[in-house]
Amino acid sequence: MASEKGSAPQNGDGAMKRDGSKAVVIATWPFGLEASRTAGEQILKGVPVIDALVAGAKVVEEDPTTGPYFVGVGGTPNAVGTLEMDAAVMRGNDCKFGGVLALQKQSSPAQVASCVLKEARHSVYAGDGALRFANKQGFENTETQTEQSRDAYEKYSKAQNVSKTTSPPHGRGHDTLGVVACNEQGQVAAVVTTSGMAFKDVGRVGDSALPGCGLYADDDGGAAAATGDGDQILRFCPCLRVVELMRGDEDGRGAMRPLDACKSVIERIRRRLLKAGDPMIEIAIVAVNTKGEYGAASSFPSWQDHVTGDAYDGFPAAVHVDGVTDVLVFEGGTSTTGSAAFPTSAASEE
Repeated sequence: MASEKGSAPQNGDGAMKRDGSKAVVIATWPFGLEASRTAGEQILKGVPVIDALVAGAKVVEEDPTTGPYFVGVGGTPNAVGTLEMDAAVMRGNDCKFGGVLALQKQSSPAQVASCVLKEARHSVYAGDGALRFANKQGFENTETQTEQSRDAYEKYSKAQNVSKTTSPPHGRGHDTLGVVACNEQGQVAAVVTTSGMAFKDVGRVGDSALPGCGLYADDDGGAAAATGDGDQILRFCPCLRVVELMRGDEDGRGAMRPLDACKSVIERIRRRLLKAGDPMIEIAIVAVNTKGEYGAASSFPSWQDHVTGDAYDGFPAAVHVDGVTDVLVFEGGTSTTGSAAFPTSAASEE
């Protein structure tokens, strides 16, 4: 396993050793680095975990440079050129959930989802109802598209007739920001936000903002968030499965570490698809348990950032542990054996 000075602490199987850690955060993808860092810093200040995660997600959502990753301001529009966003939050101490689907004209859908959890009489709002709720709560409408996102749609619409079978013009069309965390008291939470698949049909909703599918949090086990092909991920409720594996039985016996739980669920999906004669889907999962151990796994052996061109031999995730934030790469593929995480810029290998 590789090692690097200043990287987030790990042990041999990729699970963080708690050792009194006060803030453990893991976010999907390298572009989640600032979300992980911000959330970790907030938790260290005593901010509730769910509020810290929303603050971290907001940093990414409102940064137009991360829009090409299908998140927040500058995200890729739908099939008619409108930017619709999905977001959800879940709190582990009471398993309460808040979500918004196909939300327009809001720069931070995660903030609106958090307000749904805390203030609304329902758990999920969609479309015009989501925007109406946001406005009632004092969230002002704002321009969420950028010159880059408009150009992307213009090129798309000129090149071909819009149809649901048309592929996005670059890379994977379903990146998502998912962030999970644990504080010193073993309290967990999860936040997910996305603008969804590029040039999707109007009103399309993937896994991201659906409980058990794109995220799940329960202080009896931990928290998990997923990213990948949302239309396929939602078939398997992977995040609920990961949290249940981390929980074990009622006495906690048989509880898996986050790394092993993520790998086990992805492998189970692979076996189920194989039985049905279907190809494996694109999916990655990040998770943290109530001991502060973290882990991640993916179905793909490598990944290339379609914006920066950086290539990774596995699934890169942004990890924060007590003031130290780093991008770690978790072994890709669906095998449930082997080593896991290592810093991307490691200078030596054991």
